Amino acid sequence: MQMQLDKNDSFDRTLALSTDGDTIILAPGGSYDTYGAWVSESGNINVPSGVSIVATDATIELKAPTGISRVDHDLPILRCGSEVKIQGGTWRCNYNKNPGWYCQGIRFHGRYEIRDATIVGMSGSRASKTASGAVESFAISSEGATGGSVVSGVTVDQCKMDGPDDYVSGIYIGCTVPNLVESCVTDCTVNLGQWGQFAYASSESTRFVNCAGTAARFFYVDTGPSVNTKIINCRGAASYAAISLVNVPNVVVRREVVINGGTFTAPRFVEWWDQTPLPNMIGAVIAARAAFAGEWGATVDAVGGLVVLVELQLTQKVKVLVSARSQHPVIIE
Repeated sequence: MQMQLDKNDSFDRTLALSTDGDTIILAPGGSYDTYGAWVSESGNINVPSGVSIVATDATIELKAPTGISRVDHDLPILRCGSEVKIQGGTWRCNYNKNPGWYCQGIRFHGRYEIRDATIVGMSGSRASKTASGAVESFAISSEGATGGSVVSGVTVDQCKMDGPDDYVSGIYIGCTVPNLVESCVTDCTVNLGQWGQFAYASSESTRFVNCAGTAARFFYVDTGPSVNTKIINCRGAASYAAISLVNVPNVVVRREVVINGGTFTAPRFVEWWDQTPLPNMIGAVIAARAAFAGEWGATVDAVGGLVVLVELQLTQKVKVLVSARSQHPVIIE
């Protein structure tokens, strides 16, 4: 069923009434308030599975709900079930208008599609003084069987990024139930300044094409057992590392990342770091025919894994930093 909203209708009430197969169409030029995910009575999912939202040229603004207690003061603008589709919209998380809250983007559970949307106004904290001690805010994040998801033409900007405590992250294609279907992220732009945690991240099989990102890291992984990622003709500006792959102690993981083309500026091009004395992070990073401006081609501290750099276009001769326990990167000029 199509649910056509005029400019005076309630977005939250319409979400609460929607069911699988419904399409909610917002009025172009309309501005709608939402109290976010925590006002829902259905397990903190305020967009039911199978619902589509068409928000082209509309604005959705997050307002803190009253009478809601969250120990970490986290406030997502949407939490979605599976097979949710979002087209367009400016999604204003409004951290500066919601004091006391860490305002967050959109969380998906299961496969999803989001196209031509703009997400602005997130905030987070690495020292939040809340129960978890830190609150990371993602523009887009996901869990469950998310294979086959599509993120296209999404812009992330205007978040709180004043200093090192600000803990905001970009587009994370998380998959906690593998189904071997590749997700695809195309033509997106993430601007989180020098303090943002990362512009892009993924688990399982994901392809990034023609994406641009500014953050501490362009692409980052520190969780999940398996990563199989292709980064094609992307543009990254990072204050720490363009590609950063990290493993926490006592976990066995596989990381497989291929970079083909693109332009990257960062102090480090590839970081490969396993925080364990065992070969627990296996796999490889292969970067071919990319342009890189920075000092370090690779920094490696791990027993396992391999970094391969092929025909890079360099503005200066790069160095590598390799610990005694690590395999030296392979560099093919």
